[in-house]
Amino acid sequence: MINRKALILKAAIAAVTAIAITFTQVHNGTVGLIAVLSFATGTLAAEVWDALTSGDSMLKGTVLRVAGGMIFLIGALSYASPGADAFSVFVLDTMLIGYGLTAISLFRAYKFGWGSTEGRDNIVLAVVHFSIAVLFALDSFGINKLGEVPAVGFFGAYAAIVAVLWGLRAFDPKRSS
Repeated sequence: MINRKALILKAAIAAVTAIAITFTQVHNGTVGLIAVLSFATGTLAAEVWDALTSGDSMLKGTVLRVAGGMIFLIGALSYASPGADAFSVFVLDTMLIGYGLTAISLFRAYKFGWGSTEGRDNIVLAVVHFSIAVLFALDSFGINKLGEVPAVGFFGAYAAIVAVLWGLRAFDPKRSS
């Protein structure tokens, strides 16, 4: 079972990201890049903290590998393209964090059982993470071009949705502490 404190932390990080995007007057690539990097850093840190405090060694190993891989990829690809504009790096980073969180959520759903309450919650989260990853992958591959303002807005909406989902899971009265 996931740590309630980790869920509260992830919900708070996502909510702060959504609020910051909503109340920032400029929705350009730089704002999006700062938002996705802070969201990714905080969320992956909470995932690692939750995995390290759990007693499951398979969960620890998987979450640490996926989180470490995402941090490495985001950092390496961001710094490997010094001539790229902030919007391109924002799109790439959002796509990567979406795929990373999809993998973690699907593994958690598998680990807790597909039909259990915890498993179903993780499947819903995986679908939301995968949706944002696909939306930004379509932009990255030139299939469906998003502008800067809609892309940052979509990321803000995504952050708000996962904040609500994580918050509902954290404060569910049927969950054990």
